[in-house]
Amino acid sequence: MVANHIPVNARIIGINDHESHYVFDILYNNSTDIQPDLHSTDTHGNNEVNFAILHFLGYQFAPRYKDIYDTVRASLYGFNHPSRYGDILIKPMRKININLMTEEWENIPRILLLLGLKTTTQSIIVGKLSV
Repeated sequence: MVANHIPVNARIIGINDHESHYVFDILYNNSTDIQPDLHSTDTHGNNEVNFAILHFLGYQFAPRYKDIYDTVRASLYGFNHPSRYGDILIKPMRKININLMTEEWENIPRILLLLGLKTTTQSIIVGKLSV
């Protein structure tokens, strides 16, 4: 992780690991005096979970996209049906599954607490949820 051209944290990950599974770990376990509140990454460091994790734990996630329109077509979600957003330039293409969020809400604060207390890492949680 680099903050204003100053390296502040690093982690070696395996060639088969996805970079996005380590974004929170690298940011949150930064032990320098530089404490960024906004994190930007390239497309390889992006996934939908990072937006939620970083938001709930006090960070802003601002990934850069090579092609914003292709990315939006595949993975921009909203709380309403896409037709309800009218003719705006960039609009959600899918509706969030609120029922799934409601069903899993009991687990979400637990996961965030474990991450916040540094009891576990994002990469371990993502690995377990992806099985």
